[in-house]
Amino acid sequence: MSSKTAPYPGVTDQLLREQATQAAADDRIERLRLAAGRMVHGDYQVYVPIEPRDAIGRLGLTLVELGQTLEQRLQQHERLFEVIEQINRGLTVNQVLDHIYAGFRSLVPYDRIGFALVDEQRRRVRSVWARSTAPELHLAEGYELSLSRGSLQQVLERSQPRIINDLEGYLSQHPASDATRKIVAEGMRSSLTCPLLVAGKPAGLLFFSCLRPYAYDEDHVEVFVRIARLVATIIEKSRLYEELVEAKRLLEDLNRGLAERASTDAVTGLANRAHLDIVLEREWQRSARSGTPLGLVLADIDFFKRYNDSYGHQAGDDCLRAVATALRGSVLRPTDVVARYGGEEFAIVLPSTPMAGAEVVAQRLCRSVRELRCEHIGSVAAPHVTVSCGASSVVAHRPRAIADLVAAADRALFRAKDAGRDRCAVLAIDTDDPPNAAS
Repeated sequence: MSSKTAPYPGVTDQLLREQATQAAADDRIERLRLAAGRMVHGDYQVYVPIEPRDAIGRLGLTLVELGQTLEQRLQQHERLFEVIEQINRGLTVNQVLDHIYAGFRSLVPYDRIGFALVDEQRRRVRSVWARSTAPELHLAEGYELSLSRGSLQQVLERSQPRIINDLEGYLSQHPASDATRKIVAEGMRSSLTCPLLVAGKPAGLLFFSCLRPYAYDEDHVEVFVRIARLVATIIEKSRLYEELVEAKRLLEDLNRGLAERASTDAVTGLANRAHLDIVLEREWQRSARSGTPLGLVLADIDFFKRYNDSYGHQAGDDCLRAVATALRGSVLRPTDVVARYGGEEFAIVLPSTPMAGAEVVAQRLCRSVRELRCEHIGSVAAPHVTVSCGASSVVAHRPRAIADLVAAADRALFRAKDAGRDRCAVLAIDTDDPPNAAS
C-alpha cells in the first residue's frame, strides 16, 4: 500500500447522499413514532405521513388505517354511551362490568352477572369475571367449560340471547350441566345469556342471573343486548389497542434496524466508516474534556489484492469477515470500537489509552490474525493471512485535530509495512523519529 497524502479523506459525495437518505428516513420514522404515540393517547386524527410508498410509507398507511378503524370504534362507543351513560367512565372490561353490576338493576333484574371468554379455537369457555349477591360463588373466575355439544355452543352459533326462566327445571332435564348446577347452588333460578361478537365472531358470553324464577322477558333482551354489545365493543377496542401498540413496536424496531444498517458495514458486521467518524468525534471531544489520551490503531490486511486474485472475491469477503472477527475479539473493553475503515483496512478506536496501551492492542491484533492460519499463497510476508498495524495516541487539545491522530497512525502503518509487514509500529503526532516496529 502506498503512502497516503490525504490520510483522512473528507466525506465523499456518496457518503453525503447516504447520510441525507438516512436523515430523511430517521425524520419520517420519528414523525410516525410521534403520531403513534398520539394515537395511543386517543388522538386518531393526527397527521401521518405516507409518502413515498416505500416500507416506511406503507407502515404509515397501516397506521392511518388503524387510526381510522379506532376512530370509527370510538364513534360507535359514543352512541352506546348515550344509552348507558353510567358506565362512561369504565376503562377496562372488568371496570365496565363493575359499573353495570352496581347500577343497572332498574333496567334489568339480576342478582348475579358473569362474563366468560371463548378461546381462539372456540372449544372452551372460561369465566374471567363474576359478581353475585350469593354468599359463596360456586361458579367463580377461572372456571372452564368445554363447548363441545353443549347448549352454550348453540347460543354462540345462533348469535342470539337465551332466556332460561326455570333453572331448576332446566337442570332436571340436563343433569350433566355442571355450570347450571353451580349457578343453582348459588340460589339462582333464572338466567339471561348473550353471546359477545367481535368482528362478527364469538368472543365470549355475558350472563345475567336472578334469584327469582321467571324474571326475564323479551323487554329485557333489548337492554341486555345493548350492554353485551358495549362489552364486546370494549373487547374489540382493547384488541385494536394491542394492534396499535404492536404497530408502534414495529416502528421502533424498524427505526433501530435502519439505524443499525446505517452504522454497520454490510460485509463484516463491524461499524462502518460513517459511524467511525461519529465515534472519533465523540471520543476526541471526551479526550479534550477529560485530558485522557485517545488511542487509534489502523490495521491493513497484507497483500489483500493478491488474495482476491488467488482465491476470488467471495473468498476475499470471507477473509474480511474472519479478520474482522479476530480484530473484534482482540479488544477487551466495551468502549473500544472496531470499524471497517475502507477496503481491507480497519480502525480501532481506544478511549483513555496511551501510546503503550495502543501498541499492546496493535500487537494483539497482529497475533490474533496470524493465529487464524488462513492460507495466503500470494503473500510474501507469511504463508497465511496477516495484518500490519499502525498505532498512535494523543490527548486532544488545540490546535490538534482528529486528522492529526489519523495521520500519525497511518504513517505508523506505512512504516510497519515498509519494515516487512505482519507487524505493528507506533508513532507519536508530529514526530519523524523512527517508529518502534514490532512483530
